[in-house]
Amino acid sequence: MKNNLLILTFLVSNFFGFTQETDKNIRQGKHYTSIRSYKELYGDNFTKNDSLKFIIQENDTLVPLPKDHKRPNGVSVPYEARDSTFLEIYKDIVYKKFSKDSSKKRKIYMKLWKAPIKIYFGKSVDERYIKIIKRLTTSISKEVDSLDISIVNEVEKSNYIIYQINENNKYKYSKNLPKNKYIDYYSYWKKSVIYDTKLEINTTKYKNKVVNVNYLIQSFIKSLGHFNTTDKVPSKSVFFKSNSGKKRFTKEDLEILKYHYSYGICKFTDLEKFEEAHNKAKETFSKTGRYPKFINK
Repeated sequence: MKNNLLILTFLVSNFFGFTQETDKNIRQGKHYTSIRSYKELYGDNFTKNDSLKFIIQENDTLVPLPKDHKRPNGVSVPYEARDSTFLEIYKDIVYKKFSKDSSKKRKIYMKLWKAPIKIYFGKSVDERYIKIIKRLTTSISKEVDSLDISIVNEVEKSNYIIYQINENNKYKYSKNLPKNKYIDYYSYWKKSVIYDTKLEINTTKYKNKVVNVNYLIQSFIKSLGHFNTTDKVPSKSVFFKSNSGKKRFTKEDLEILKYHYSYGICKFTDLEKFEEAHNKAKETFSKTGRYPKFINK
């Protein structure tokens, strides 16, 4: 009986010593993660000394993070894997990866809307163009996560204005759009977050509504991510460089937009960091059979 009591005392004292050490670590600001998450981030090169710092909590092994680990603010979400063909098209649309444009010399960052988009139509906008945009916004809001688009009747409540220049109306909502530009948009952003856009439909020279709709659809979709055009997609795509033929917002175009606004990719990065993150994700998958998670703010 005496021996059993001694054993029990030893176990209890060790248990409380263990929990006190754990509490001490937490009070000192040491951060732990599950052993699975640690392996995804840093691999499994544990030393004997590392294993002494492990904590068993609710059938899970917790591992202390390195001192230089910066705890990110945001939500941890699973990586969204895509095939290389899709990614190369996406990178050309977002980063001009294969473009010979001189503007490519500047570092390009991924741009997105965070706030809900509230569209106001100027009084002179043709009803046909309004219907086209309304149809698009209804479809996009339904299909694309984290991209909410609505129509407002007061310009003060908007952050996206679509207006038309014609013989009866010369008022421009944006001085940044040059004269006689036909159909084009100008967006404002801060730290790659788009917060305001003006889209101008100039019909003083070009009256063909079929052609105008082509450019309108293309300009509107491009404005949702300050996207570029490419020759790596079919000609009917809104992302195709040439504007010949009748443009349609295709299923493939929708996939580009959905991917751009999905949580499972790194946000607001430049091309180099985007590719680096995807390479690390593939490397992690090859080692562990699981893709890592991204922290999205």
